[in-house]
Amino acid sequence: MRWSWLACPAMALSLFLTPVPALAGDVFEGAWTISFTPDNNAESAGAKAFKDAALFHNNELSFEALAMYGFNTVAYALQGDNQDVFTANMTSQTQGSLQWVGRKSGGKVSGLLVWTKPDGSTHRYTFSGGAYEQQE
Repeated sequence: MRWSWLACPAMALSLFLTPVPALAGDVFEGAWTISFTPDNNAESAGAKAFKDAALFHNNELSFEALAMYGFNTVAYALQGDNQDVFTANMTSQTQGSLQWVGRKSGGKVSGLLVWTKPDGSTHRYTFSGGAYEQQE
């Protein structure tokens, strides 16, 4: 069997034009406005409700306000039959760690955030949100 000189470059080019499966079906891609609500135990320990802007882009997750506490951009994993569940872990050198699990349904995202403080205490938050809205 002989290869055509035109077939090899065309096949190579097709490899670059083929979408990456993990990103092609990413239902979270984009900016979101997220509201966080502490559970009763976290609230009793002083945790407050807050809002933050999240960016899911190129399989990475970042938050605007949480970045000020040292929680930098991390990769997230997609799960579920429709790849509509994400999980992620963030660590700050001074503020502990964050464990995320969230689901997208329709145009909304919701889930659970567990914030483990450096002293080992945990604060649980439920979160929900939608497409990014500029805060005034």
